Amino acid sequence: MAGEISRVRLLIHDPAGDSQVFSDDDIEATLAEHEISDGEYDVYGAAAELLEMWAAREKLNFDFSADGAQYQRSQKVEMLLQLAAQYRRRQRPRMIPQVRGDLA
Repeated sequence: MAGEISRVRLLIHDPAGDSQVFSDDDIEATLAEHEISDGEYDVYGAAAELLEMWAAREKLNFDFSADGAQYQRSQKVEMLLQLAAQYRRRQRPRMIPQVRGDLA
């Protein structure tokens, strides 16, 4: 699992250390939600989900200007969501069984 956690960290550019956004436990839990089979995980699906969570957290920041300079933190949200969309296109498709209730 450590290899997958490191790969997801590289994909979302969240290096481990003091400034990390997600803990290893957070990443491991997200990977577990994207388990394909025993020991195989969809790292792109997990990375996309984490990027969307990160964008939601950053959404609480605001743009401001100071001393004649403009600071647009909203750009970060846009870039995180663009990268998440890119990874969503690379994630593995999931099969969901459906059962019709109107058939006898």
